[in-house]
Amino acid sequence: SYTKIRIPNDDPTVREQFWQGKHHVPAVGWFILCTADGRIVFVSDVYEGSRHDKTAYDSSNVNRLLQQQYPACVVQQRTFRPALGGD
Repeated sequence: SYTKIRIPNDDPTVREQFWQGKHHVPAVGWFILCTADGRIVFVSDVYEGSRHDKTAYDSSNVNRLLQQQYPACVVQQRTFRPALGGD
């Protein structure tokens, strides 16, 4: 997700760092992971809008934490693992 921000004095260096290319605004981003029933299990740090969501996710190491907390389960010889989705 993202939140549009104001750039003080419209500084071009700062604008570039926070530029959110998908929505064409200066912004900060974050992500929240929750279970299928809506329980929040992780809230990321806020990051600059120019950082791609996948890059932020990968650098957070949350995948390792999720695998520890929610290991794969086997039901009728089928393995199920946590899945992620987003906009």
